[in-house]
Amino acid sequence: MRMERLLADLEAAQEAQERAEARAEVAESVRVEHAGVMLVDRLRAGIGSVVALSVGTETLRGHLLDVGEGWLALDRDGVHAVHGVDDLVRAGLRLVPVSAIACVSGLGRPHVAADGSSIGRGWSSVLRAMARSRAPLAWHRLGGHTIVGTIDAVSADHVVLTPARGAASLVLPLAHLAWIDVNASGR
Repeated sequence: MRMERLLADLEAAQEAQERAEARAEVAESVRVEHAGVMLVDRLRAGIGSVVALSVGTETLRGHLLDVGEGWLALDRDGVHAVHGVDDLVRAGLRLVPVSAIACVSGLGRPHVAADGSSIGRGWSSVLRAMARSRAPLAWHRLGGHTIVGTIDAVSADHVVLTPARGAASLVLPLAHLAWIDVNASGR
């Protein structure tokens, strides 16, 4: 009788240890899966959500409308739809480089987005669409200075912008961009 109890206790302990190891493996699997999720994946999964972005000293709020390679479109009005880069050139949208974002709230739980419709559209394609449209924009630089004008040319790491007041063209590095208010004269 004593031996049977001892064997039953050992068997129960073994089963408990196996369950604990299985739980630990599942937990590690989940951690590894989460470790591979990039911020743009989280952002793509949050398309349609109302978010707040900390950019420099400002907080930008709106509907997360679109996410491309290194950028996102924030819709302050929540009424737009995007079918291509030309749809990003309209009043009420803000284009924000992901690299300028210090904090995001409103995304919910982490998961990878199933819809990859914006994948492959980099900053240069969006900025070239803005240059083609000759849409006036407000170029907000990190540090707080804003320039209103139109994009004349798009290069690998900078744009050439002509200020609205007719001053000489400016070369603006993308590394110092905080966000762009699209169609600035329309707001």
